Amino acid sequence: MKHLSPLTTEYKAIALPVMIEYKSDKPTPEDIERLYRDAGWFNGHYAGLQTTIANTSHWMLARRDGLLIGMGRIMTDGFLYACLYDVIVDSTHRNQGIGKELLRRMIRHCDDIGVQKIHLWPAKGLISYYKDLGFEPLSEEQPTMVRKTPTG
Repeated sequence: MKHLSPLTTEYKAIALPVMIEYKSDKPTPEDIERLYRDAGWFNGHYAGLQTTIANTSHWMLARRDGLLIGMGRIMTDGFLYACLYDVIVDSTHRNQGIGKELLRRMIRHCDDIGVQKIHLWPAKGLISYYKDLGFEPLSEEQPTMVRKTPTG
């Protein structure tokens, strides 16, 4: 039996691919709160997350080892319009293509149900990111507008 000295033995680490599971499913309020907090979006209205989950038309989730690391949600009438909201990837998993894959799957869902127009509101500096996925800014004649309610 040949013995090797620990000083001369070399071990090579084998990099295994990270498996990300993408799934159409509803997240838990805890999952959403964690991602919202990580993105700096959480407003402290935990009870409202249950309503958000129940009333969102479609969810797309990304999980790694069961942990929610990314999500996006769709609000749609199922025919004319859909709007993509809250596309978030956990800060420790960004710049790995997870957000883009979530968006591709969300777009495919809208295409599959026959939606005619998909809207979104990109974060500052991300217009070219969304252009790569086929989105175009609306003209100045069609400005984005918002009206805040007393609770918003």
